[in-house]
Amino acid sequence: ALSQSNPNEAVTTLISSLESAKAAGQTPSEDSYKQALSLAYKGKMPQTLQISRDLIAAYPTPENWRDGLLIYREMNNLDAAATMDLLRLLRVAKAMGSERNYYDLADALNDRGLPGETKAVLDEGAAAGTIKLSDPTFKELHSIASGRIAEDKASLPGLEKAAMSSGSGTQALSLGDAYFGYGEYAKAAQFYRAAVEKGSVDANVANTRLGMALGLAGQKAEAEAAFGKVSGPRKELASYWLLWLGKRG
Repeated sequence: ALSQSNPNEAVTTLISSLESAKAAGQTPSEDSYKQALSLAYKGKMPQTLQISRDLIAAYPTPENWRDGLLIYREMNNLDAAATMDLLRLLRVAKAMGSERNYYDLADALNDRGLPGETKAVLDEGAAAGTIKLSDPTFKELHSIASGRIAEDKASLPGLEKAAMSSGSGTQALSLGDAYFGYGEYAKAAQFYRAAVEKGSVDANVANTRLGMALGLAGQKAEAEAAFGKVSGPRKELASYWLLWLGKRG
């Protein structure tokens, strides 16, 4: 009834009900979380993102991950780098779900010059039956990425010394991105750390990706520490990655 006359009060009432249930040691129903999220989202209320994280925390289904992250994306004016890192989380949460998400991530990775990760995303989408590599759009992306991998991988060892000896963290950040794209997460973390220490890069980007790499490398405590240093516009994004990290165990 309140949702028709006073949506703000309706959301406040639902949140109070959810918190009371949790305080009593109960797990609120998935539907109750979804009702609160729907009302908050329709009203563009500030509680929306926290409700989405609470829903995911209680019911970490692919659908809830997808809804939560896409709501976050819609409600924020994300730059290209943040959008890419959000879609990477959608992928590791196994919540891609649609052809559009696979395309957006693969296209962003290709633009960033990460052929190994581009190909891996497209191969994964094809294996899931969500995309078809025979489709001209995906076929071209897959072909471009596949043709660049050998040369790109071969160039990386030669760039390491220059990245570590540079007075700027720019090269180290790029090298971290490259190794992350090939699934070498521990090595990526090494260069992301160097990028943070050297500076001349956006520390929030570097710490977000350091947390991502450490989390995927199985270094949970270190990943939590890195995400905890993220501030500004990326802080909300880091909070979703922290949620995934907690659910990963």
